[in-house]
Amino acid sequence: MGAGKSTIGRHIADQLHLEFFDSDQEIERRTGADISWVFDIEGEEG
Repeated sequence: MGAGKSTIGRHIADQLHLEFFDSDQEIERRTGADISWVFDIEGEEG
């Protein structure tokens, strides 16, 4: 977390005219839980 992957990913997707998919946001959407809570419970590799 916090390494800038999403920032760079958004920039690259924009340059390539592609939709950016943020995995943290998708996990939050699917679980209804904050990503930091999911990482606390499951670990980042979970």
